[in-house]
Amino acid sequence: MATDAAIRSYKDLRVWREAMDLAKACYRMSACFPRDEACGLAEEVMRSAVSVPASIAQGFDSGHKDFHVQLLQAARGSLKRLETHLILAERVAVTSAKATTPILAHCQDIGQILDQLIRSLQRHGTTDTQ
Repeated sequence: MATDAAIRSYKDLRVWREAMDLAKACYRMSACFPRDEACGLAEEVMRSAVSVPASIAQGFDSGHKDFHVQLLQAARGSLKRLETHLILAERVAVTSAKATTPILAHCQDIGQILDQLIRSLQRHGTTDTQ
């Protein structure tokens, strides 16, 4: 989609699409948390996961390179917060390593894409194809 055409919307960004997939996976996983975690750790996982694509979208439409970079860095921070919540969920036996491992790997992949996009914006002021 975005690799062959100009990027006109945050929806064209690969990193946004990946972040949306991550949020979906987090929602599915947290739905399996025990009921007493529904307003605790599950909510924190979902909130952090949703914050990633939301920050990417907001930054894209900001119209200002520095603010765009700042929001991409916020998305990166949300990823780290999400990773922390997932690791804690595993440690307190709310979920298993089998459930968290692929999501944590996805977080790492998205973090790398965000880092590339941030560097690109800082150097050139463009979003390239990320």
